[in-house]
Amino acid sequence: MDSLFRDISELDFGSTGPSISINDIYEANEILLSQNRPKLPQDVILFLTTYNGLRTENGVIWGIDVKNHTFYDIVAENLVLSNPYPDTLLILGEDDTKYIAYNKASQKYALIDNRNYEELFASKSFANLIRQILKIAS
Repeated sequence: MDSLFRDISELDFGSTGPSISINDIYEANEILLSQNRPKLPQDVILFLTTYNGLRTENGVIWGIDVKNHTFYDIVAENLVLSNPYPDTLLILGEDDTKYIAYNKASQKYALIDNRNYEELFASKSFANLIRQILKIAS
């Protein structure tokens, strides 16, 4: 993740959300769990405490809006999406055609088609999928 953070810090474009605390993340996890959604995996928690979401011209990794839980918020997006697998698939971000998600059952991150939720690619590495969604060269 350190190399990803370095790459993000060197981007000429992109915006991040305001910093949040680990307590804010635990509160978000409580909401997700209360709605039978997977909790945030450790790699995502690390990402969120460093960059609370990231938006570039190519895509977005959602953050946590601790006050409102609205647009581009992991909690809100997962509660309103028509996800056919809400108890195992946590959606974390998107580009025009794909979602990046965490699959609780396989404990892998996946790129999935945003129309039919077909898995296109899976990896143990959250950082690699962030790079693919946001088109960040390593």
